[in-house]
Amino acid sequence: MASQRKHYVLFIIWTFVCIVSGEFVQLDREALGKRFLVWTGIRPINEGTTITDEDLSNIARDAYDEMIIEFTALSLPAAGTGQLPKWARAKRPTVMASLIDPAGDRLYFASSIKTSMTKAKLEDHMKDLGIIGTRVARELEKCQQGIVIEKKDNVLHGFKASCGEIMLSVLYFLDRGGDAEIKGSRVVAVEGDGDNVVVKDFCTQNPDVVNSYGCSEFLKGLGIEFTPAPVNGATRQLGLGQMRQMSLCPAPPIRARL
Repeated sequence: MASQRKHYVLFIIWTFVCIVSGEFVQLDREALGKRFLVWTGIRPINEGTTITDEDLSNIARDAYDEMIIEFTALSLPAAGTGQLPKWARAKRPTVMASLIDPAGDRLYFASSIKTSMTKAKLEDHMKDLGIIGTRVARELEKCQQGIVIEKKDNVLHGFKASCGEIMLSVLYFLDRGGDAEIKGSRVVAVEGDGDNVVVKDFCTQNPDVVNSYGCSEFLKGLGIEFTPAPVNGATRQLGLGQMRQMSLCPAPPIRARL
């Protein structure tokens, strides 16, 4: 009887997730197929809608909550063939970042990214993410004084360029094209703090990595503004279009255009 109740509860949770998930972010399954674990999403902003700094923080919190719900559901046996692989169930991303473009007409969401232990050792880590040769790579290379990014071990970013803020930049240029203007965008990142979700500061230098730098230096170089308004209550009703997803691991023709 207890077992039946347990499976009924799991079924209800899974059904609920299938119905309500995806307002802001969804699991990037194409990236998962390449052994990357990340949540992303893009939402257009309807004409006449203004997104305040507080709105940006609140919707980042909502996207974070969506990620937690979907991750939890996909870690359960009830997920069936959709269940996350074993390595991914132990590596939930801890940060969700949101960005509004300079024109104020589109919102981007990306979590920090996790990889399997096998993938973390591969030299084509940056290539599979589509970073090599892109504007994101060029900005990272400026931060590390010209050291070219050819593989993960070349990246002097304190967290190996795995932060949500960098994933946002990759997503932005994939969507807009490599020559798109990103200067003047606003960005914020949130993380869990006990039962709460709070705005986090950008990472900076990692004391354990010689000549390292962080997202603060990277985003400053791109002209992206940090807008750390506190998460504050329920998100107000906003005029937003339907969420769509673009994988961070696209087909080579898309990557080649950057």
